Amino acid sequence: MFEHLFTCALCERPVNDYPNRNGRDRHLAPLCKGCEGEYSKGVGAPKAGSFMDRRRVVQIAALSNALLSMAHYIRWEQRYGSA
Repeated sequence: MFEHLFTCALCERPVNDYPNRNGRDRHLAPLCKGCEGEYSKGVGAPKAGSFMDRRRVVQIAALSNALLSMAHYIRWEQRYGSA
């Protein structure tokens, strides 16, 4: 029933979903829906009927925000030591 589609690039959890799910609710590699929603705050989810390109833009924004967050964390550790 569920199929392992890919491993999320951020949380490194396996993404299991229906392989033929259509629409904006499906998982798109390389991010799971949870990480995509968590790191793309402020960008806004694409509306129903939007082109898939807008979903990719949200994923790119989520990846860049995750990288920025990790860079801030590394910089914090360099300045103040481990948390």
